[in-house]
Amino acid sequence: TRDITDILQAMSVTTLSSLKHVTAGRLELVFSGALRIIKLWAYRRNIYGSKLGYLGGGGWAVLLCWVCQHDCDMIVQKLGDESSSLSLGLSARILARHFFERIFVLWNDHRVMALQGTEESASSRFRTGTMNVMAPRSGNLGQSSTVATTLTTQKELLRAKLLLKNIDHDEMEWGAVMEPMKLSGRESSTVLTLCLTMDKSAFLV
Repeated sequence: TRDITDILQAMSVTTLSSLKHVTAGRLELVFSGALRIIKLWAYRRNIYGSKLGYLGGGGWAVLLCWVCQHDCDMIVQKLGDESSSLSLGLSARILARHFFERIFVLWNDHRVMALQGTEESASSRFRTGTMNVMAPRSGNLGQSSTVATTLTTQKELLRAKLLLKNIDHDEMEWGAVMEPMKLSGRESSTVLTLCLTMDKSAFLV
């Protein structure tokens, strides 16, 4: 989508140039694959959608890009110069795993999560205790968040991080991480009603 293209263009050029033999097109496919994993995880854990007070697809895309900008060298090391020989699926899972391993720590160190080029304008518009995820053109993609939904999101990110500690890097079986959240009957009905009103294209990259 146009939003994803804009976000990818906002990534540091170092990220592209450091991955030798990896084209911008392949990097975009790896990024999009990792984002699909993250969005599916958020949907299954019931922390997806601005109408529910959480981040939507654009917000998660910004967070993934934000982690890539902060951890360029670490990501290059994990993917390596041989990343072009890895399957797209495996490369995407490696990037998604890095996201879950790092986002909780990075989030605790920053009150505003903004892509390069937006930090200055973002610093004056943050809201304490909520998600401040700043996109280059769209502003704060976490503006519908509350203190409660922010804490829930952070709790789920920590849960994923801790579960991934027990998964072998070569195994990549994420069953427990992706396990759907069980809701009460009333909560399930509310979520279903809201999800039915959401644009289904939001889950496509």
